[in-house]
Amino acid sequence: MLPPQSRELLGLSFCLMAAVFYTAANISLRYLAGVRTSPATVIFVKELVAVVALLPILLWQWVRGQRVFVSARVVAVLAAIGLAVQLGANLGQQWALGIIGLAVVSPTIFAAMLGSSAILGFLLLAERISWQAIAAVVLVVLAIISLNLSLQQAQSSAPQSAVDEAGLKGSRESPSAQSPGKSPQESPPSGAAQKPDFESQEVYAGWIVLALLTCCGAGIIYSLLGIAIRWARLQGATVESTVFLVTLMGVIGLGPIVYHNALGNSAPLESRLLVFMILSGVANLAGFAAITKGYQMTRVLYANMANATQVAFGALAGVLLFGEAVNFWLILGVALTLAGVLLMGYTATQENNRPASQQPT
Repeated sequence: MLPPQSRELLGLSFCLMAAVFYTAANISLRYLAGVRTSPATVIFVKELVAVVALLPILLWQWVRGQRVFVSARVVAVLAAIGLAVQLGANLGQQWALGIIGLAVVSPTIFAAMLGSSAILGFLLLAERISWQAIAAVVLVVLAIISLNLSLQQAQSSAPQSAVDEAGLKGSRESPSAQSPGKSPQESPPSGAAQKPDFESQEVYAGWIVLALLTCCGAGIIYSLLGIAIRWARLQGATVESTVFLVTLMGVIGLGPIVYHNALGNSAPLESRLLVFMILSGVANLAGFAAITKGYQMTRVLYANMANATQVAFGALAGVLLFGEAVNFWLILGVALTLAGVLLMGYTATQENNRPASQQPT
């Protein structure tokens, strides 16, 4: 048995590992968005990796006589929220990566998750909203506004920016843009710069706003997923069965779309793109396993501090690897997001350390 200090340090290490794995997954997804790979195909393959990895584990539990799925009600709820996550949040995030880039997508989703989790926790779980939680919500709202100003400044300073294509060290135009009316598979050779297909700066600004709103919507859906996972755990659902059901909805929901796209496109999927899709799936699964273990071994504040580093990692990767714009508003938006996460983590730690008689009902 590890002493408490060593156990918390090990838990913190797991959380930091999770942030690194999630950043690696987001880098792969950003690369695939830059080369205009079909978002449905990307998410399908990413979730298929988790399904293939978890299916033998669940079968082994079933053979040993363990109860894999606790009830039909839990399965129905997780399947419904999983379908919303796959068809709404994951697809929306992948599309937004091609419009506004990783440096902005990551903190925007994180900020929306943080703000909506406090509100949804109050509405659905009757959790008390403290003044720290309200302050955190204000911080994340300011963060989203700041990130929007960052995009506007980048747009005004580089009105003819090119779409970021392949290559982690590729073209340095910013921000990247994805043509909404063009087939995702119609991408030019690697490294070739493109001009955006938007007719005017006003139209381009409209797509930027839509991408930001999509990220906010994705963050809200991810918050609902977190609440559903907490509820399922209270009903006795295991982590393996929960993740399997959520990822399985991606395979089931996106399978027909991927099949339809394959019928209309005779060109085979490049092995290079398939490798990045599989890498994103492996990194995402590893990140989930690491963060789950970390939350079991360390305090909420330490876990949130470590997990929040993926916001900074994502912004840094977007700037260094994909040439996305960096300015004062981007730095401020990332800082406000991190401040909100840490404040919410501090609040959760304070709640957990209260005597049982003072715990909120």
